[in-house]
Amino acid sequence: AEVEVGKRYSDQSKILEDHRKTIEQYKVSIELAIQAAERERAEEAKIKAARATSLLRIEVDKKIMETWKAMRTEINKKGVEVSVVGKRSEIHSWDCAVYCLSQAIDKLNNVIKDENVAKPEKAQKWREVAEQYKNSVEPYIQSARAYAAGKKDEGESWNNAGDDFYRTARKLEKAIETKAEEIAIHNL
Repeated sequence: AEVEVGKRYSDQSKILEDHRKTIEQYKVSIELAIQAAERERAEEAKIKAARATSLLRIEVDKKIMETWKAMRTEINKKGVEVSVVGKRSEIHSWDCAVYCLSQAIDKLNNVIKDENVAKPEKAQKWREVAEQYKNSVEPYIQSARAYAAGKKDEGESWNNAGDDFYRTARKLEKAIETKAEEIAIHNL
């Protein structure tokens, strides 16, 4: 009887040990499941935050675009006024300012499109192009004013500065387009 009690005790101890191991495995599994759920919630939170940031950027970009459109209208009016009596160089500078601001607006539209389809990296590249076009506007305006004041050398210098920003914008734009073509060819 003592041997049988000892055997039962030994069997129960083994069963208890197996249960303890199973419980430990469950604890580990539960902990891993909790960690996975926390990572998933954190990832969802990151995605939501990224989307909210993107929507905010879109709203800011739309306001910037409206400002640039108003500026373009004013610059265009000045260019039209000057086209009647102004010098060819002055007219050219006003036209360049309007053109580059139009390009900046167009590229900002690309930014908004890419932000809307969750392509923030591409949107940022278009934002850089838009900024370069926008940066060319002030030198062109200064060029036109210098030409109007009879300061040909100063007008040329400002015009060259505007051209530098313009060329930078074009190079960035070409790089984006080339990359898009490469991706399209790769996906064929």
